[in-house]
Amino acid sequence: MVHQVRGFSAPVHNLDVVNLYGEVKLTVVDTEKVLSSADLTTPVFPSDSGELIQLQSLNNSDTDLVLVYGLGTDFKYQDELVKMNGTTPVQTTKTFTRVNRLDWTSKSAFLGEIAATSVGGGAAFRTLNVKAQLSIDAVYTIHADKTWQVDTIYSALTRDSNNTATGIVAVYYRPVGYAFRRPFKFPVASRGNSSNNYINLTPEIGPGPVDVYLTAEASDASVGTPTEIVARITMRMGQGA
Repeated sequence: MVHQVRGFSAPVHNLDVVNLYGEVKLTVVDTEKVLSSADLTTPVFPSDSGELIQLQSLNNSDTDLVLVYGLGTDFKYQDELVKMNGTTPVQTTKTFTRVNRLDWTSKSAFLGEIAATSVGGGAAFRTLNVKAQLSIDAVYTIHADKTWQVDTIYSALTRDSNNTATGIVAVYYRPVGYAFRRPFKFPVASRGNSSNNYINLTPEIGPGPVDVYLTAEASDASVGTPTEIVARITMRMGQGA
């Protein structure tokens, strides 16, 4: 079983570092296996050809501005300010191929989860989380005019007992327009709680656009269930070829 890791992704317009982090709670014993593309939990993206985006809150009092960070039909950076209308859906005027982040621009907190979806609804591309007051989806798309490299990966596994288990945090990148995915896999623990920090001393560099996201898997060789995996990835963006 593969679990999507959720977390916060920082906006990177005019910056050169992407930080993705999140956690996944494991409530059942998993069986470790070689992953095929069909086994992976893939994030939801807008169409590669682009589409208008719909924003909607779960609370009717949320009527301020949301800043949408994303990519246009050329897979280069674009953003748009959208005036919310509470629980009534509001559409963007720009066409997006990816939605990398949502920002609530008011000094007052929003009261309901705000989701960015396809027009008419469906699975969320991004959400603004009420508790965090942030957009908390651990996925990012490197811009078409950028290059990328993985710098560091931090991971931790907590358990409900000190029994042998294995946790794996995988960082996947999926080049836009291709079906294959390239995993960077790192073991988390073999017994008890653990944490690890991996520094990529020979980083592989690749061109954008590319979708980057985290997944996690775990197996239990005896008894006891891994309860939580936490991961953070730092990815550096360059100026492109």
